[in-house]
Amino acid sequence: MRKQGLIGAIALAAALAAAPLATGQAASGPGTAAANISKTDVGSGFEVDASGHAAANTTASFKLEAGVLELDAVPNFNFGTANVEDIATGDKELTIVNQAGGVAPTTTYDGNDAGKITVTDFRGNNAGWNLTAQTGTEFQGPTADATIGMTSFEVGFNNDGSEDTDLAPSFASKSIAGASASIVNAVAGNGAGRSSFLLDEATVQLVQQLKVQAGDYRAVVNWTLASTPDPE
Repeated sequence: MRKQGLIGAIALAAALAAAPLATGQAASGPGTAAANISKTDVGSGFEVDASGHAAANTTASFKLEAGVLELDAVPNFNFGTANVEDIATGDKELTIVNQAGGVAPTTTYDGNDAGKITVTDFRGNNAGWNLTAQTGTEFQGPTADATIGMTSFEVGFNNDGSEDTDLAPSFASKSIAGASASIVNAVAGNGAGRSSFLLDEATVQLVQQLKVQAGDYRAVVNWTLASTPDPE
């Protein structure tokens, strides 16, 4: 009985030595999820096969961390100078002039005098975005009761070297008086990187005001950057 047991043990050891590392895995590699050499001790890895080779696969990797979507620049609008007579005797259209040297803002702090819009998108999801603008329906003058109404405030922008060359302003000219309007709409797949635009044209249509007061007049323009595009 002892002799038979010894013979059986020897046969089992020989069978184990000849068996592959795991079912479905060649002893010469490369590894599988079930059997591999990622934690194998020296002396129990892939054996060089009859062709003279053993093989293994490893991974090279890195992680990209998402950035943010930013509104970096929006412009002021300088419509120059008009005369009291112009407003007292009829409606008056004003056209944008040299941005520098306009009426100084008193309640807003974000506008630039270069006529520039800049949006930066480094989120890494290519989801798109939408930039809108809106103003009220009147300009506020030097006193509380000094106002001049407007019926339209139209603006238009040109591409100024945006990194995404497929992105362009969504219109030639659109009014932002009294209602929000999309200035630049980056549909899904567009708008990545830095997108820059320059003011190309702007006009405001003022309403006749007989008892108008002389002085500086201002209107606040509200800009909103949304993280999703306008479905249009």
